[in-house]
Amino acid sequence: TIFLQDNAIGQIRQRDLSDLGQLHYLYLQNNSISTLEAGAFRNLGLLLELALNGNRIHLITADVFRGLDHLRILYLAGNQITRLEDYTFRGLQ
Repeated sequence: TIFLQDNAIGQIRQRDLSDLGQLHYLYLQNNSISTLEAGAFRNLGLLLELALNGNRIHLITADVFRGLDHLRILYLAGNQITRLEDYTFRGLQ
């Protein structure tokens, strides 16, 4: 479990989380995240819960959540989402 909420994180890049393959819970809410790089979470295959609520995310690309095969809870409320690409949530349960 990693708690990074209430900070000033502005973006999540693929390499930022690449060594956290055993992580189950990631809390990134209430930051200033506006950019989620494609594949940013792809090495987090065991992640069960991801909190991205309360950020400044405006676009969610089709492959940003790719590889999150075990994800059960995804929080996106309180962002500035104006666009979801086709198949954004494909593969999520």
